[in-house]
Amino acid sequence: MLPKGRELPPELDEYLMNFLANDPGSLRACALTCRAWLVASREILYQDVTIENEQQFERFEETITMSPYIQECVRILRIDRSRRKYELNYSWVNNKLSPILPKQLKKLHTLELKHLEERWKSNSFDNLSLFTSVTRLSLISCGMSPTELYGLIGAFPSLQHLYLEHFIELFTDHLRSDASPPRSPLRLTRLTIFAEDLPHTKDEDFFDWVLSTETRHTLRDLKLVIGKRDIDQRACLLKAVGSNLEHLELKFVRRFGRYHEDVPDRINLGANTGLKSLILPNPVHHVVCPLLSQLASPELQRVTFRIRLYELKDIDKIDHKQVIRVLSEPNLERIQEVCFLYAGRFAYEDVYWRLKESYLELEKNGVLCVRQDCERRVAI
Repeated sequence: MLPKGRELPPELDEYLMNFLANDPGSLRACALTCRAWLVASREILYQDVTIENEQQFERFEETITMSPYIQECVRILRIDRSRRKYELNYSWVNNKLSPILPKQLKKLHTLELKHLEERWKSNSFDNLSLFTSVTRLSLISCGMSPTELYGLIGAFPSLQHLYLEHFIELFTDHLRSDASPPRSPLRLTRLTIFAEDLPHTKDEDFFDWVLSTETRHTLRDLKLVIGKRDIDQRACLLKAVGSNLEHLELKFVRRFGRYHEDVPDRINLGANTGLKSLILPNPVHHVVCPLLSQLASPELQRVTFRIRLYELKDIDKIDHKQVIRVLSEPNLERIQEVCFLYAGRFAYEDVYWRLKESYLELEKNGVLCVRQDCERRVAI
């Protein structure tokens, strides 16, 4: 224990609190210990805030109104209504989120909306445009009309990363044509689409709208789901961004791509000559090797395969000889790493040795890499 009157440097207090970043209960206990730990723990407690109902929102609003210091701490705000009751006619998020918080959360960089299904008002988009510090918007299992979706995305003037998962098209476009939400110049650098069903209007679909913005020239990182539905629009997106794209991840909807007749001739990666890294599904999909053969990027350094292992013998279902043959083609000779990112309960050593036996040539060339996938997997 330190002598009376002595205190730890603030940097050490912050260092200690970081060990408890995933333990809110311990952080709250530390906040009651002393004034120094109150400051250090409060900063971490309020970095990532999740609100699930209107009562929590009101308490959060009251807290940040009374404490300018906490306003400076909030970086991520998550509105999660997955536990809500049937409240579709009561739009408290739309009514309260947009007019109040932008003036107080000046350092907020991520806004995440989960399971949000309600109608948006025209003036809400003007209020959302005051969130000038927000650079990442996540919409997960949200329902709204296409016009509302476009208005919500286009409301944030500094938006760089859009994450869209399981979109639900609800309601008709109730906004009058003269009250359509204004759209800020959209300049996304990262776009993640883990949704099979995307909205359409009579004038344009979602990908047409994205390509009509500056995103066509600024997009560098793209994660995309490929399926039979809207495959032409997704192919046009890949072709339109062309050599600007540096990082690409493709997933397939359910069992799409496992059969030869699924091989999508319309999906062509030949135009993406600026790719530096590529993430593909399990090579057991017959689509994977044809996609690799299309690559013509001299900058490509890393190819990653995401594989889900229910049994170790699942590795043997892959046509290893075909994969090695494709990876040995001249268009892929500059690759420095071929990574197998596996998800499963098996020990790393067991998976590594099984893959090493199957891809001995990659191991000899020093490019084989095996890692365990710890990210949240999205069910498509």
